[in-house]
Amino acid sequence: MMNRQLKAVYFDGTLSLPHQVVLEYGENLPYVQFTLADGTYHQWLLSSLRFSRYDHTVELRNVNLPDAELIVESEEFAERFYQIMLEHSRVDVSTRLTNLGVKQLFILTLALLAAIVLGYIYVLPVVSEKAVDFLPQTIDNEIGTLYVESVSPTWSVDTAKTRSLEEFAKELNLKNRKQLRFVVVRSEVVNAYAIPNGQIVVHTAILDRMTHPEELAALLGHEAAHINHRHSLKMLSRSLAGYMITSLLLGDLSGVAAVIADNADMIQSLSYSRKFEQEADEEGLKILIENQLDPQGMVYLFEMLEKESGRAIPVILSSHPLTEQRLNYVRDWIENSDYEITPNPRIKELFAQLKN
Repeated sequence: MMNRQLKAVYFDGTLSLPHQVVLEYGENLPYVQFTLADGTYHQWLLSSLRFSRYDHTVELRNVNLPDAELIVESEEFAERFYQIMLEHSRVDVSTRLTNLGVKQLFILTLALLAAIVLGYIYVLPVVSEKAVDFLPQTIDNEIGTLYVESVSPTWSVDTAKTRSLEEFAKELNLKNRKQLRFVVVRSEVVNAYAIPNGQIVVHTAILDRMTHPEELAALLGHEAAHINHRHSLKMLSRSLAGYMITSLLLGDLSGVAAVIADNADMIQSLSYSRKFEQEADEEGLKILIENQLDPQGMVYLFEMLEKESGRAIPVILSSHPLTEQRLNYVRDWIENSDYEITPNPRIKELFAQLKN
């Protein structure tokens, strides 16, 4: 097939004035060629070309002649040249986007928005949890200390029961990875919760409703697991996902600490995910078995909370959702486990002191 010819403008990179040239191109030529008015002939291979297309105008540059530029204004050439470059995989992403139609751009925009929304809802929370593994433990301590400083003035601490709870905890191997501290707060609110710095707060109301020392051991094991696995910080990170990821990428750990510290009051109201609750349940059950205590203590604890929920919703259930699936999981876990129970008179004695 005969090559086509058309007029074009060429800048050689040395003179500011353009050269009027005759461009020659064919259907399947692996190059473009053009001739200047003085007869000078140029041939540019497609493999050496970079180009931009704006409607019917194509701007060509040769990587071997970075200051030179060939400008062609032709609808036919623009379309054919673009197709040839596509066939030779010589079209970059930005050029492809520039040449999309209005309908295609609209669909692409909607798809990108959908991807961003879905990523924010489903991907970013997961990534933000993983990001906590890169944060130093000092952040947990800082947040926990700030929280305690802000709420402890409102606590009515039962000193005698706090000492008994501390002694009770000493009788257990809670598999803690950091030092744990305990405090019993006088309150009619059925609640207990873990603070990232290693402190476990237990209200007298929940102690009053327990009937077995194994219930208390299960509660402490469960809360210790939340501290061991940094569940509070991970839930905070989910809530502050965008800032957390950005700060980690920039290495701004002090910024992370500051923002989380400003939101430290969220700690008590955090609702743990089903995954975190199951992880804490499993570890609490293992603690009971390794301490040769009856693992049914976890079931007794859940049954007591379920009974309480019939009267009013205990605060503890807002942060530790109790589902039928969770109860059945614990019962099945115990049924399929081997364990040995050894009486512990000291545990019973201390539990009795906590009940008085």
